[in-house]
Amino acid sequence: MKLRLNDIGSWILVCLAIIAGIPVVLGIGVVEAILRFRALLGCRAGRAYEHVLLTPDPVLGYRNRGLFDSRSVPAEVHTLDYYGRITVTTDESGCRNVPWNRPDGTARTIVVLGDSSTFGWNLSDDATIPARMALHLNHKGSTAWRVINAGVNGFCTLQMFRLSMEILPKAEPDYVLVCSDWNTFFNTLRYRSLWSPGCIAGLAHSDLPDRYALSHWQTPRLLCRARLALGNARVRQQHGLEWLFTRCRRWKENRLYLESTPWRREMHSYLFALAAAARSCGAVPLFTTVAGLCHPSASDNERITLSSHASKHVASVRRGPEGLASEAFDFWADCMVEINSVVTAACTEHAVGLIDVGAAMERVRGGERASAFYDLFHYGSDGADIVSRKLAEEILSRNRRPGVQCTGRP
Repeated sequence: MKLRLNDIGSWILVCLAIIAGIPVVLGIGVVEAILRFRALLGCRAGRAYEHVLLTPDPVLGYRNRGLFDSRSVPAEVHTLDYYGRITVTTDESGCRNVPWNRPDGTARTIVVLGDSSTFGWNLSDDATIPARMALHLNHKGSTAWRVINAGVNGFCTLQMFRLSMEILPKAEPDYVLVCSDWNTFFNTLRYRSLWSPGCIAGLAHSDLPDRYALSHWQTPRLLCRARLALGNARVRQQHGLEWLFTRCRRWKENRLYLESTPWRREMHSYLFALAAAARSCGAVPLFTTVAGLCHPSASDNERITLSSHASKHVASVRRGPEGLASEAFDFWADCMVEINSVVTAACTEHAVGLIDVGAAMERVRGGERASAFYDLFHYGSDGADIVSRKLAEEILSRNRRPGVQCTGRP
């Protein structure tokens, strides 16, 4: 009789477990149905433009789509990044088209590697830094120039190096210009709890394209996103910067990380690899410094102007009527200085030519500087033109020097 009661109790527990699980299964089914229906209707107005521009890549993580044309993109994806007002086109290899290139087959070639500032975030094809470089280079002198825009949004030095191994042998450039990036530092800062050398390439744009696109089920993808967001507050928003400015404790952590060595080793090692890759193809390597909206020598009045500009374009750094918080301003300015110190040291150690874009932009002050940037570090059309002029002048100067001029290939 006792055995039978135990059997009955076991059956009751099983039945209760099944009854309790029914609402959970039904709930998951409802969520899955809603998510699939939403995806089916294409309700993606909130997603960034790069979801359409970028495609997964097993080596780079992601890359620009080949033969992409923003004019054929549905209107609902013209959202945060480009507002549907600019033209973005790429060639067969995914490099952004440069309309000012000379068609001459004997033109000298410059491959420009970089991140979103090089690619031309929020700029049309004819307003990017490589495009304006081609315009200035071909406008001066009798030498024809061809500039290849190999910038990709969110790329760090590791991804630039991997891309260079693919592009340089085909392009056979005379110069390789590496527009040094912010992402090597900021990616490792944002994900430093997960950090190990070489593993964090491009995680600032890891949702571009979707990390969980391999899953056929929408609910696990949603749960993975929730787990990451809850486990690491710095993954909450792709373009948002609230992870950088929200808490005083985090300010201390960020300051310590800015002065640490892991991100410096990462950036320095791949700058050396990029220089070696350029030289192996017979090209002259050149590195640039970075420039940002915030800079250490800004006066109090200028800080007010620049912080107000930043608050209009980056909602997540608003701090009421005073605009960008003073701590945030100082941090961004110090980041620019530290990144440039790494680039300068790499150029000195590996005998690479340095083009100091940061110094050139330092002369642009006040409201003029604000108009040169869309946000904290992306150039507007005015800023891209200033930088491209500086780059063109330096390249033309180096090309005329007998000891530096690239003689081309036999």
